[in-house]
Amino acid sequence: MRGSAVEEALQRYGPPDIFNTDQDRQFTSEAFTGLLKANGIAISMDGKSC
Repeated sequence: MRGSAVEEALQRYGPPDIFNTDQDRQFTSEAFTGLLKANGIAISMDGKSC
């Protein structure tokens, strides 16, 4: 995720307490969830039928 929009936002605005997203492939990848976890961000994912 080097140079990603998420990394840019973290640098510019700091980490949020929680990141809420859906369960699409790009949001469940180790690269994405690892980046959030490494920055101490809790992850909340909506279910498919919600």
